Amino acid sequence: RGQIFDGVLAVDYRFDDFENFLVDNYQASDTVVAIYEDEEPHYLIAVSTGTPASTEYLASDPSQLCPSASGAQYGSNECVTERLRIRDVRGSWHDDVVLEAFYKHKAAGYPEELLFVRSESEEIFSSQSALFQPAESNLRWRIIIASPAAEGTTDTILPGDSLFGPMILLGVVGVIVCGFFLVYFYSKRKVRAVAFADWKFTCLFIAGCGLMNFGTFTLLGENTNVTCLLRMWSFNLFFVVAVSPLFVKVWRMYRLTSSSFKRTTITNKQAAFYTLPLIVAQVGILLLFTFIDPPKPTEIIESDEGTITRRLVCQSDSNAFFVVETILKAGLVVAGCVLAYLQRNMEDQFGEPKQMLIAMYNIALVGTILSIVVHVADIDQSG
Repeated sequence: RGQIFDGVLAVDYRFDDFENFLVDNYQASDTVVAIYEDEEPHYLIAVSTGTPASTEYLASDPSQLCPSASGAQYGSNECVTERLRIRDVRGSWHDDVVLEAFYKHKAAGYPEELLFVRSESEEIFSSQSALFQPAESNLRWRIIIASPAAEGTTDTILPGDSLFGPMILLGVVGVIVCGFFLVYFYSKRKVRAVAFADWKFTCLFIAGCGLMNFGTFTLLGENTNVTCLLRMWSFNLFFVVAVSPLFVKVWRMYRLTSSSFKRTTITNKQAAFYTLPLIVAQVGILLLFTFIDPPKPTEIIESDEGTITRRLVCQSDSNAFFVVETILKAGLVVAGCVLAYLQRNMEDQFGEPKQMLIAMYNIALVGTILSIVVHVADIDQSG
């Protein structure tokens, strides 16, 4: 007759077995693997760096390791075994990567996607965590794997990059040239041709162009919250600051020359006031998106033939700002074309507004094309 067995079936394992397996398979590589308990205080099971998961010390003197830990026989009642928490892992090569990955994954709630960490030597690693929990078991272990990754260098312009020097040179030359023309035009303000060209608003236009060149310097440096916002503000605001006085200047000239029988007067103060709506509208758009959808450093993970690359780009959560700015600048282009058409028969002595509007049109067109290219193309510093 069959016998019924009542009892407990258990499997005894040693942490040394896990440690030996990880060390044998990963210690010769740059990949780091750590296994630890999911519950606090997150006791270490094993780590591929070779750091032991526990230590034994004398009960009478905790500063002295138990001789049995060195291979000598000693009474077990004289020794105390202390398990190591993962947050206390240190001393071996790449233990710093294990710690950084642990803290980052725990703070993020153990996401499924890759997280990037840096070692103390500034090497970058891609890390991923997984929960090991066998069915119908109270066992809950966390496994973290960190492997070397590459870091994209095409999204920033830093000292030593091939574009760093040319960008500084371009910005400096642009500011100097605009400054020269600003001073020269101001010094000739009493000349008849310059007076007819409405020198005050032309000087404002040149100053705006100088600010646009100065905005070139915001493209340099790391992608941070501050630099991402500066880049959004500098180009868009300085562009409107440059073209708004040009619009008003040409529009005022059109109003004055098109009134054949009715005397029309538009003072400089009134004209200056008319430059504000475009600038205020642009500032309002920038403030709105600064608070609701600002550009910020965003990690982009790319995998190419087994190589994982981390890119850090300035990116908003949506394309709403890009769409709004495209509509605004397209509207400026259309308005410029309309003004140019209305003044197609104006005499050149009134400041050559058609040529000025063609220049404005080219600026807006090139800016729009560059914005589209930046958003849809993948271009690095080598082209």
